[in-house]
Amino acid sequence: MPKGKPRTEAFKALNYKFDFTQSSIQKFVEQCRDSCWIKHHLGSHDTQSTGLRAFKAVQQYAFGKKGRPSFKQFGTMMSVEGKSNAACIRLRDNIVIWYDLEMPMIVDQTSDWQKEALKNRVKFVRVVKKEIGSRTRWYAQLVLEGKPPARDAVELGKGETGLDIGPSTIAHVSEKTATLEQFCPTVLVPKAKLRRIERALDRSRRATNPENYQANGTIKKGKKKWNRSKRYYKLAAKRRNIQRCLKSERKRSHGELQNTIIRSCDTVKTERVSYKAWQKVFGKSVGVRAPGTFHTGLKRKIISLGGTHVDIKTYTTKLSQYDHSTNTYIKKPLSQRMHIFGDGVTAPVQRDLYSAFLARFCDTHFLNASQVLKAWPGAEPLLRQAALSFSQLPSEGGKTKLHVIHVRRIRHLRRQRKSSVGGNQNGTRGWGSRSNVVATPRIVRAPKSVPTMIPESPGF
Repeated sequence: MPKGKPRTEAFKALNYKFDFTQSSIQKFVEQCRDSCWIKHHLGSHDTQSTGLRAFKAVQQYAFGKKGRPSFKQFGTMMSVEGKSNAACIRLRDNIVIWYDLEMPMIVDQTSDWQKEALKNRVKFVRVVKKEIGSRTRWYAQLVLEGKPPARDAVELGKGETGLDIGPSTIAHVSEKTATLEQFCPTVLVPKAKLRRIERALDRSRRATNPENYQANGTIKKGKKKWNRSKRYYKLAAKRRNIQRCLKSERKRSHGELQNTIIRSCDTVKTERVSYKAWQKVFGKSVGVRAPGTFHTGLKRKIISLGGTHVDIKTYTTKLSQYDHSTNTYIKKPLSQRMHIFGDGVTAPVQRDLYSAFLARFCDTHFLNASQVLKAWPGAEPLLRQAALSFSQLPSEGGKTKLHVIHVRRIRHLRRQRKSSVGGNQNGTRGWGSRSNVVATPRIVRAPKSVPTMIPESPGF
């Protein structure tokens, strides 16, 4: 059936026929709760909200928007929330009450932000479990009504900015500035450490579940029962802690870049691309930098401050193919990072910067070529300077800045060690004789004289 009201009504009738509705799932969840020991620990509201989460996961799978849901194992449920502040989990006089549990809320009396936020009505309370290192922490999240107060005053700029978001770089061009930079440069993945942990996890699984593997080492098909050792759980906790640190640093880096862009303009224009499709082509880079999350947060921030966000349709504008010197569209491969103009006179410019420049003169559907021609003489030196600054990032034989920082740190520690060895009467190495592997963007094997206490990665 074509999309429209008749098809919607037909789907609604099928949902009611098979009881695939929110109310039906909530009633079923309450029946499951009342038939076992958990009825003494959960109320009506928190049970219904948990069932609603499961229903939405299955519903998104039925719509084809998300993957097939899986059951959560015992002990892996990380949050429970209520439906209102009237029953079950609730806040009373700065104390979170959940049956016999009472958690006094820590309020910073010197924080104006907290005072302003707590003036709003509490809609419901969520209890969240987090694993920080080897410790488990419990938090109560208050979901308040209205808009949150600004923690740091971010003033909206003036003008329009064109964005070109890539898997590993981001270009933003305004009337007076142009920038091409690495996307989330501070999110450094300790690849060597993660690889060692994952190999250890695989060895542990094979040792405790030999019946689940074939003779050639592949996993058998069908339903299986997996046994996991205590060592496996410790290694899995280490991996989760690394991912937690990366997530926190990624969120901080996103917010910093979003605020920088918002301060320079009041209108952001960027192409509407499928970040989900990027996962198949640039899987590792997208997993580290999360460009879709960055785009969503930037759009939410600038609209909440009274600005404008414009999504440009790539099908009609084709910014990566357009050439304003000849007013033509020419396809080029992704490996070609420079845009070569067809007139044979204009010098090439960096591809991402040129697309961000063109985005400034687009609406949702079309590109204004006359405005591009008028603004090009003033924008050309800005684009070339931005591309030159980006190309100058590698130094010392092609190594990145972050690599150079680690090398300087190693040299500093070598000088410290030489001074400490001078006072060693036995002449032995005071820091130990084993070499150390430093996790940097490129794995660098340090000399044997480097101390074994070098931090593996900034922020961990």
